[in-house]
Amino acid sequence: FFFKQKTAYEIVSRDWSSDVCSSDLDEGFKLIGELIATSPTIKILVLSGQNDETNARHARTLGAIEFIAKPCEPEKIKQQLQKALQIRSAEISAPAGEGGLIGNSLLIEKLRQQISQYANAPFPVLIEGESGSGKELIASALHRQSNRAAKPFLALNCAAISPNLVEPTLFGYSKGAFTGATTSRAGYFEDAKDSSLFLDEIGELPLELQAKLLRVLETGSFMRVGTNRETHADVRVLAATNRNPEEAVADGKLRADLYHRLNVFPIELPPLRARGDDVVQIGNTMLEQLNAEQGTQRRFSAAVLESLRMHSWPGNVRELRNFVQRAYIID
Repeated sequence: FFFKQKTAYEIVSRDWSSDVCSSDLDEGFKLIGELIATSPTIKILVLSGQNDETNARHARTLGAIEFIAKPCEPEKIKQQLQKALQIRSAEISAPAGEGGLIGNSLLIEKLRQQISQYANAPFPVLIEGESGSGKELIASALHRQSNRAAKPFLALNCAAISPNLVEPTLFGYSKGAFTGATTSRAGYFEDAKDSSLFLDEIGELPLELQAKLLRVLETGSFMRVGTNRETHADVRVLAATNRNPEEAVADGKLRADLYHRLNVFPIELPPLRARGDDVVQIGNTMLEQLNAEQGTQRRFSAAVLESLRMHSWPGNVRELRNFVQRAYIID
């Protein structure tokens, strides 16, 4: 199916569980971020006549798994879409490490202990870590090991949603609340009742919404946009940021009271470069997933393994995933 940007975003965010999306770069990089914000596991392929490495690199940094230059034969696009579906299928079926964490470094062992300790607590958790380091993985592990695990785990990237859409997305809206609100809709907080809600890049929320979020954390109550009726929902908030939160508070980007309310259980997620040989174990696990879906038995060469160990991985696990996929195709 092919849709315009707004329609595609609405379908993915509320109506369908989507695994793969192809997008023209003419629709803008913004769509990539918005789709991943509402469907973090979606696989995005970008097609563009603007065939330069800068655009390709930027698209992959935002989370796209492939950049296809136009003109392109329909058969090639079909093959790439099928490959993306196979990757998603392998992710679903492949066993992960304990709690979803792969690696044996002391830093990862500490994380496993924190997850086990914090999982069943009703209080918020604040996860700090660089972009692409796996903050959502930590939040998901907290949810899976909690007494809320039977309920769906919901996630939203606050930085990838237009400011005017954040409030109705979080709290819902009533019919007629704004232009285009032809029906009433529940927001993430209502959908996450008795479950866990992961809010990534919490410091990117507008300050007035940070105040409303603080009220939800303190009272469990909120109001849909366009109504004065309060709604109550028991939601455990798992928040994350790739910025130093204390610096964000000092810069006026993050409310101090919200920071202290969220920081009941802080978790600091280490960057991939600090995890030693974990990078090799993670890379090999990703390669095994590709082998499983393709029916192959490929292994990394000594040169590739050395590259895994020596590279600084500024894009962390997200960058590593793209590297493994390219290495699989090229080798």
